[in-house]
Amino acid sequence: MSTEDNVQSMRPVRPWIAALLTLFFGWGVGFFYARQTRAAVFWAFANVVFGVLLIAVAIAWVALGNPIPPWLIPLGDSQGINLVAFGCSTIFAIWVWISVSHTKEVPQSSPVRLLGCSATSRFGCFLQS
Repeated sequence: MSTEDNVQSMRPVRPWIAALLTLFFGWGVGFFYARQTRAAVFWAFANVVFGVLLIAVAIAWVALGNPIPPWLIPLGDSQGINLVAFGCSTIFAIWVWISVSHTKEVPQSSPVRLLGCSATSRFGCFLQS
């Protein structure tokens, strides 16, 4: 057995892919892509907590008799909250891009790791339903 057999192949980490995964699939997925599993699990939980807090603040705002901001009114129903959540996710995706850019290469994994990526992205949907 030669030393070449023991060397695990590496793949580059592309920060822009991590940012897009974070933006469109949920917080934590970009970190999972970059092999930062603890951060991925933490931010998947944080995504759920953020969503619950955002809804609670919106309900409390209206319940206290405060007017709805005029820029939210044309959007109707839940579109305003979705816009705020997307804005926060965009800011978070930029932060993920910067954070993941420090990781240049990670060990290449099997396609089974995609199941973990899928589970991380669906975690928030599971808890919120």
